[in-house]
Amino acid sequence: MKGVKISIEPNPVAQNEVVTITVSVPDGGGSTGWFMRIVAAHDSAVVKCEPRGLGAYGSPREGDPGTYDCEIQTVRFETGGYLVDLSPTAAFDPQYMASKKFTVTGQRMAIATANWAGSDGDPILGGMHHGLP
Repeated sequence: MKGVKISIEPNPVAQNEVVTITVSVPDGGGSTGWFMRIVAAHDSAVVKCEPRGLGAYGSPREGDPGTYDCEIQTVRFETGGYLVDLSPTAAFDPQYMASKKFTVTGQRMAIATANWAGSDGDPILGGMHHGLP
């Protein structure tokens, strides 16, 4: 769609992180408003973020009312591809819609290790003690 820009950072995004979707629309949102939704790339019937006005997902940038920064938490997203759809109407007619794909990957996990001392004072790695001298 002419004049509409969508950028997504980071892409790909881990399941337990926040993705920032920056949307620029030509009329600043205007009185007609713009609508955004997020759907599964393989099936638009799988809606992850309901169709709502841009203001429901983010606020216009100061000094740039046509640009919205929307932060979306990906904890409830399954891994896979998703589309950010932007439309001047809530109907999301493909003829009048802009889309951009992003990918959600598996969760990043912090791994911590600990050393414990057994009854004999020797360190036990990983919680296992084999009784070796």
